[in-house]
Amino acid sequence: MLQLADGGTVFLDELADIPLPVQVKLLRVLEHNEVLPVGGNQPQPLNIRILSATHRDLSKCVAEGTFRHDLYYRLNVFQIHLPPLRERKDDIPLLAEQFLRRFAPQALPLAQTTVDYLKSLPWFGNVRELQNALEHAAIVARDQAISPEHFPPALAPSSENASGSALASSLRAWIAERIQKSAPEAPSNLYADLLREIEAVLFEDIIRRVEGNRWVAAQWLGLNRATVRKKLALYNLADIDRSHDEEDA
Repeated sequence: MLQLADGGTVFLDELADIPLPVQVKLLRVLEHNEVLPVGGNQPQPLNIRILSATHRDLSKCVAEGTFRHDLYYRLNVFQIHLPPLRERKDDIPLLAEQFLRRFAPQALPLAQTTVDYLKSLPWFGNVRELQNALEHAAIVARDQAISPEHFPPALAPSSENASGSALASSLRAWIAERIQKSAPEAPSNLYADLLREIEAVLFEDIIRRVEGNRWVAAQWLGLNRATVRKKLALYNLADIDRSHDEEDA
């Protein structure tokens, strides 16, 4: 099949899922710029450009032995990190318009309430999930304006699940940002750094809500007051109003 792309470009999707025996053959093609046709005994020259994509961490696959390190370095000439759709919500209206122009142009333009709804979803299936959801909504809407209720029920999580998804999405965005900033080196101290950021916000918000009362804050947090005092000092929050703290009574 690679012969058909001679002089052109081949796109390899889900690169990490290629079996090891096939990886060996692909490496040979890239190293020698030739391919041996099935049933043939003479290799034929090949001039192709390779583009590849994967949702997995290829460097981790190399470490685990499921992806050849020589093929990894042969393919990894230029790398583009594309964040998941939930981390680039501004792309959603543009993608939705593009998809709808193909199979439901009568549904355009989308109402702002529908756009806001689409932006609120986690889209764990990324662009493919968005496309399928829009096609489903267009069918249900029957040539009418598409509204949030026209989308699959699975895309309408409960408020509890939605808040959990939002938190998970924020954490994933933070992780992706840290990994990108540390590139090409591997990130370090992710756990400690994340813990500091989360704790600082948590303790500041709680201590302000209880108007500086360390005893109530300890109850809300499920910690003892000594731990609360240490954390407040650590994050420079010790000066928040303590007029309601029983220690100052």
